[in-house]
Amino acid sequence: MNCKVLLLFIFLIAAQYLSAQNRTDTVEIARKLAYAKNYSEAITMLQQFEANHPKDINSVRLHGQILYWTKDFDGAFRLYEVALRINPNPYVQLDYGRMLFQLNHL
Repeated sequence: MNCKVLLLFIFLIAAQYLSAQNRTDTVEIARKLAYAKNYSEAITMLQQFEANHPKDINSVRLHGQILYWTKDFDGAFRLYEVALRINPNPYVQLDYGRMLFQLNHL
């Protein structure tokens, strides 16, 4: 195998790993902020993250939960509706449905 091709392959694998690691770390940091009731900072972090990763399920689910906790129901509705148009994920659908049920929006 050509040395340049091998180096490119290694670089692509490393870049993919680092990208996945960054997503996990950002969502985990936002989760810790939310659990510490630092909601505004967690929301800001998730908004910036979702601008670059709109299909990331974990960030959308956490973001929607934080909006629900802060009683920003309209914001949560908009977030879920946009997220489901981009990526109709069953876990996001379940979270959205649960929120609609709890708020008696049947």
